Amino acid sequence: MSLSTVTTEVEGLLTPSSDDSTVVDDLDNNTLATAEQQDTTKPLLETNQVVGANPPPLPDSIPPQHAQKSIALPPHIIILYNDRTDSPTAWGRIGVANLGYHEFGRLVFDAFVLHPARAPRWTFSLFEKSDHSIFWETYNYLKADFFSKARFVPQFAVRSNYQGGLYEDLISLQSVGWREMIHNVVSIRVEYKMPEDYPGKRDLHRILTRSLRG
Repeated sequence: MSLSTVTTEVEGLLTPSSDDSTVVDDLDNNTLATAEQQDTTKPLLETNQVVGANPPPLPDSIPPQHAQKSIALPPHIIILYNDRTDSPTAWGRIGVANLGYHEFGRLVFDAFVLHPARAPRWTFSLFEKSDHSIFWETYNYLKADFFSKARFVPQFAVRSNYQGGLYEDLISLQSVGWREMIHNVVSIRVEYKMPEDYPGKRDLHRILTRSLRG
């Protein structure tokens, strides 16, 4: 075989034939169609990714496990009357929440101002009012005065140390949302000043003094 014959055969292998060009054209057309299909679906994929993707968390956001952490408060609430810190009392938290605002106020009045147990026995007299009637008239008057003037100053729990913070002197607990507020209260200070003069004051003092003597 001569050198020219080998050269011709090699050039024939490197030069595509008419059939080969047809194959190349088909491949180019398929590749172009696939590329166009990918280009048309790409915006849809990007749109789906934008709509369905979750936004990245903010740098200053609080993890859910810390944001949902509950405050472990004691089962009791400390009740103070005015500034008498020498005799604080503990009341059950759930019990206070179930009492409601008005019933809680009535029990506070009975515990710190005037208790019904100190009422004298009823006696009948045609000429003078019984001490029993005097006591209950004075009791009802003072209780009405108490509900019109008394303030329940809360000490809310502090989330940083789960204990009580300062008393909110500018805040008074109200009946709306009583149960929700009580579950976040550590202590309540009852502020009430009895009137200097009221109906039956002297008789009440006499009745209470007699009951103490027994």
